This record gives sequence, structure tokens and C-alpha cells, in this order.
Amino acid sequence: MSKLLEWMRRHKIISGIIGVFVVILVLVFVVSMFGVLRVNQGASFDTASIDSSYQRGGQETASYSADDGVDADVSRVEIREGSVQIDTEDTAADEAEIRTLTDSYDGYIEEASQSDTNTRHRANLTARVPADIFSSYLAAIRAQFEVDDYYIRDHRIEIEERTTELDIIADTAVKYAAMKQELRQTPVDTERINLTMDITDKELELKRQENQLAREVDRVRQRGDMATLAITLDQRVSADIWPEDVGNDIRDQLRSVIDDVVSIAIAIFTTSLVVFMTAIQWAIYLLIILAVLWVLFRLLRRLYRHGNK
Repeated sequence: MSKLLEWMRRHKIISGIIGVFVVILVLVFVVSMFGVLRVNQGASFDTASIDSSYQRGGQETASYSADDGVDADVSRVEIREGSVQIDTEDTAADEAEIRTLTDSYDGYIEEASQSDTNTRHRANLTARVPADIFSSYLAAIRAQFEVDDYYIRDHRIEIEERTTELDIIADTAVKYAAMKQELRQTPVDTERINLTMDITDKELELKRQENQLAREVDRVRQRGDMATLAITLDQRVSADIWPEDVGNDIRDQLRSVIDDVVSIAIAIFTTSLVVFMTAIQWAIYLLIILAVLWVLFRLLRRLYRHGNK
């Protein structure tokens, strides 16, 4: 201890800095502990309670059943679907008649497409009509057109689980709104801001889940309200063994071949001419160079002989 005191006397500046740093740490610790106690006592909830509220909602979903008062007609949707194949002599005319018939039954054509082969012409329609008059609509089609084959399929889709989840999400959203209201009564500090942001994030996630579930339920209910009938119009056509325009095709192909041959010949001739002219040009250059060299050689040889004399 005496050595420590002696060192502190010799190094007063360093000792003072260390002392100030220790005091600051103690003050920060005391203030933070006081803030935590105030939030726990004033707000009466924390992040763990926010998470557990939605977990309680999940437990309610698991224990919720039709015995709790849900009507059986609400918990499931009956779907009516079918298909019909019609032999026709005129696809376009029968398609127009089907559209008119569908409109008269308060329905509509949802999709339409066509496909052709060498022997058949098909038109594919997807008709939607109210489910309660679907049988009458199909009977009218069978009576008006030459139906080759058809089938009807009735089935049910359960939506109780989805609707229950929507109810739980709505209840959880109300709890989050109450938590936010309670937070507004507490002093503004870091803890309140963090809790508010946490609740807001969870509300956004709940809204996303609610929208997704609502779309799924709406799609199922729309399928239940409007029955679906897939209609195929099948028209047999004679195969074209010898097309009428075969002469024109042969003439066009022959003209194309002649054009290709002429183009190739012109390209070969042009290339050869270019090569020939280039060779002549280089030959002329070479002859000029050789002539100059020959003149220089003769001149030098004459000078050499003149010098020796």
C-alpha cells in the first residue's frame, strides 16, 4: 500500500486522470441502473411481454375449433368445377354462341385460347358462372351443342384455420395498440423509443400476414361463388396433302437458290479480281525497285572502272 501511495505522489497527473475515469464509470453505472428500474416500474411491461402476447395468440389458434361456435357454412367453401368437350363444325361461330349463353347466365369468359394442328382446330375457353345455377348452365350447353364428353367435380376447401388466424391477428393488433397507448404515458427515453420501434415492426409484420391470409380467403370464396367450366371446342379439318400454293413455293425456293449462286459467284469473281489487281500492283512496285537498283549498280560499276584507270 505504501508503494502505491509513493507511486501516486510521484505521478500526480496520471493518478488524477485514473481517478476521474473511475468516477465517471461509477456515475454511468448508477444512472443506467436507475433508468432500468424506472422503466420496469412505470411501464409495467417489456419486450418479452410483447413477444409472449403473440405466442398466446398462437396457442389460441391451436385450441380453437368448430365447437367454439363457428358455423360450418363459414368454415368451409364448396367449389364446383367441370370440363366439357364439344365437337363442332365451326369453332368461331360456336365460341360466339357460348359467350352469348354465358352472358345470359350472369357469367363471363375468364380465359380464351386457340391451337391448330394439321387435322384439328381447337378453341379453349374458361367460363365462370354463379355456382347456384351451374347445373342449369351445363344443361343448356349440352342441349345446344354436340357434347362429346364432360365431367363435374364438387369439393370443399376448409377456411376455418385461415379465418381463425385472421381473428387472432386482429386481437393481437388491438393489444399492440394498447401497449403503444400505455407507452405514451411514460417519460421519453431510449427504452421507450426502442419499445415503440419494436411494437411498430411487429404491427407491420401482422399487417403483412393479415393481407396475405385475407387474399387467400377471398380467392377461395370467389371460387365458391363462381363455378368454373373448362370448355374445349374441337373442329376436325382436312389435311393438306398437296398445298395449293406449292408452285409458288417451288418458284420462290428456286429464285432464292439462283440468287444465292449468283451472289457467291460475284463474291468469288470480285475477290479474285481484287487479288489479281493487288498482285499486279506489287509486281509493278517490284519492277520499279529492281530498275532503280540496276541503274545504281551500273552507275557504281562505271565509277569504279573510271577510278581504276
